[in-house]
Amino acid sequence: MKILDLFRRKVRTHKKMIGDKGERAAVSYLRRHGYRIVTRNFKHHPHEIDVIALEKRRMLVFIEVKTRTHSVDIYNRYGSAASAVGQDKQRSLVAGARAYLRRNPTDLPCRFDVIEVYLSKAERIIEINHIKEAFSA
Repeated sequence: MKILDLFRRKVRTHKKMIGDKGERAAVSYLRRHGYRIVTRNFKHHPHEIDVIALEKRRMLVFIEVKTRTHSVDIYNRYGSAASAVGQDKQRSLVAGARAYLRRNPTDLPCRFDVIEVYLSKAERIIEINHIKEAFSA
C-alpha cells in the first residue's frame, strides 16, 4: 500500500471519529432538552439520517449533525457547519425521511433540524447550535 493511501485512510478515520463524537454530543444535547431518540444513523441507501427524535411537543424530528473542529477563523474559511447542508443533502434527507415514514407511518408532524457541533483543537466540545426547522420538505 502506498504512503498516500495510508494517509488518506487515516484522515478518513479521523474525520469519522470527529463526526461520531459530534453525533454523541448532539444526542446528549437532545436528551437534556427533552427529546427522545427514536433511532440513530437510519440508512436507506444511499440516504442516511443521523438522528431521528421525538420532540416533547409530539413532533418527529429528522436531524443532520455537522461537526467542525474549531480554529480562530473557522467560520470565515469554511462557513458555518450548517452551510454544508446544501440542496443535494437536503433532498437526500427528505428522501431518507420518506423511506423512514413508509416503514414507520405516523400522524405526527415532522420537521428537519440541523445541529452544529464545534470542537476545540483538542477536540473538546465548545459549542452546540441547534437550528430548528433548518429547511422544509
